[in-house]
Amino acid sequence: MSSTAPKRPTAKERTAKLRDVKRQLASYKYAYGQLDRHGKLHVYFRRAGEKPIRMREELGSIEFKVTHDALMKGQRPPETVRAHVSRPTTRPTVERTLGWLIDKYEHPDNVSYRKLSESTKNARGNIFKLMRATLVPGVGLPFGEMPLSKFTVKWVKYLRDSRLIWKTVDEDGETTEVRTNTESANSWLKALRALFKWAVNESHLDIQTNPTIGVSLFPGNADGFYCWSPEDVAKFRAFYPIGTKERLAMELLIRTLQRRGDIVRLGRHWLTNDSKGRTIFKFKQEKNGRTEKAVTAFVPYFDDLRRTIEATPDVGDVVILQSKRGKPFVKESFTNWFRDVCDRAGLPQCSAHGLRKAGIVELIRHNVPRRQIMAISGHTTEKEFDRYARSYMRQHAMEQMLDDYLLRDAA
Repeated sequence: MSSTAPKRPTAKERTAKLRDVKRQLASYKYAYGQLDRHGKLHVYFRRAGEKPIRMREELGSIEFKVTHDALMKGQRPPETVRAHVSRPTTRPTVERTLGWLIDKYEHPDNVSYRKLSESTKNARGNIFKLMRATLVPGVGLPFGEMPLSKFTVKWVKYLRDSRLIWKTVDEDGETTEVRTNTESANSWLKALRALFKWAVNESHLDIQTNPTIGVSLFPGNADGFYCWSPEDVAKFRAFYPIGTKERLAMELLIRTLQRRGDIVRLGRHWLTNDSKGRTIFKFKQEKNGRTEKAVTAFVPYFDDLRRTIEATPDVGDVVILQSKRGKPFVKESFTNWFRDVCDRAGLPQCSAHGLRKAGIVELIRHNVPRRQIMAISGHTTEKEFDRYARSYMRQHAMEQMLDDYLLRDAA
């Protein structure tokens, strides 16, 4: 008689699953995962010196995020928060509340909303779900049920600041509190800005006040994503030879200067000729692609990139880069896949977006004028472009100063 007991995962399978879980939990402070003997995942929240708290919600779900937020703020038990997560879908939405306004904004009849890209819709949708479920302090009801007449600047700032995570940092013998997770806080404020800008200027809902006016974004990381160094690039190329999918993805990123959303769509159907008959890629970039801000990129089809593509066996007939299933990547899955690719090469600090920066810096090193680089990358303003090159430009200015002093001393 055959056994019906579930097959236990191998050590290799357990290691791979735990690595994936660790990556998913990277943005959830104090959360960690454990596998039982059957390979089932259990996630816990634990601060130093405290007992662990089991988080029973599905990892990555809205409920999981709400529960984690509550635990970060010391709200226990999390069951109180869970009860409110399902409330927007089980109770009718009251008119003239924040939840009512979000419903109007996300309605298919809203032309402004329909014009947004799917990735923007998904991102804002997740933010609004979390926002609606967040509890109003001292009241016990979620923000989705707050009347618009009471949703003032105070509560805009509260929701923005609710995303912040504070950590203690020791510098020069002094202990200071530093705020982190500012990008998430800014994303919440941007979503509210879009919501109320539409409500006041474009909707016909008779809403006169925009409570987000005057509320500022937090300054981000001055240098943004880590920019690959020449040594990083050389190490990656040595680890993944030409002919591998990993090498192809890396060369596409660094040679075309495109974002991940365009890399996963890049294909032969975009090949054309310039005025002198040379082969180039010409396409409308995904970012703002369905708005009047859409940018057309003109990307040279460099000979070394062409040779890399031709040397890779599993290139697609239309879209160049394919997943294991022989289909184009979804940009989010491409990011996760390339994250693992970098880890295997011993480059945990590197990312796909950092290669876009590295390609721009490489062209700057070769004295390519910025306007020519911007035509390839699709940047529309020099201010935006300078964010990518800021770190290198500081180093370049220092080296130029040293060169000037050395020439002066030699004279």
